Amino acid sequence: MSKNMRFRRKEWLSVLLCTVATAVGVTLASPFIFMVIFTVGMAGGFENASTYIELLTKAGLILGTIIGFGQKLTLIGQASRLNWWIRASILGGTLGGLIVGSLGETAVILSVAMPGIAIGIAQQFVLMKFLKKATVWGWIPVNIIAWIVAQVLFIVSYVVFLSTGFVPIFQLNPVPTLFALLFSGAIPGLITGIYLTRLLRNFKKE
Repeated sequence: MSKNMRFRRKEWLSVLLCTVATAVGVTLASPFIFMVIFTVGMAGGFENASTYIELLTKAGLILGTIIGFGQKLTLIGQASRLNWWIRASILGGTLGGLIVGSLGETAVILSVAMPGIAIGIAQQFVLMKFLKKATVWGWIPVNIIAWIVAQVLFIVSYVVFLSTGFVPIFQLNPVPTLFALLFSGAIPGLITGIYLTRLLRNFKKE
């Protein structure tokens, strides 16, 4: 691997910030999502739609807020319009949660992916402003891939969650669930963090 392809220490720090922010965001949003999945499973269907929409909208809001602020730290000194980045992340996450909550039982399999992808789409409009050449064929597809992976890992986390007890704070050993949740959030954070860091590096060369 050539030296030009390698990340410097500061760039790896940016990737780390994206990874940690996304992992924390998914973990903190998980109680709302778990509640929906568990309730749907117990009820055998999507009976109380308004409650599910509210819970998933809150989950999306939390996810967008934490990811937006975490990625802002990555962008400081490298890009402008950072407040718009946070606003776009919050708006995307909230709308994504609202949309997935309105899909009925489909929400169970898109509970993490939809808010995450919506965050990426909203952020794309900001990227196009300060990077100029950022296109929908870059940031958005990367987010789609990253958040589909996250959704699969999140379902695995839920299986771990059920096998060790209900709400993590009431479990005798919450570590497996917390580890699984952090991992399911860290992977999309790592993927998007690497792409965003490389995008910023290429922009500086132009």
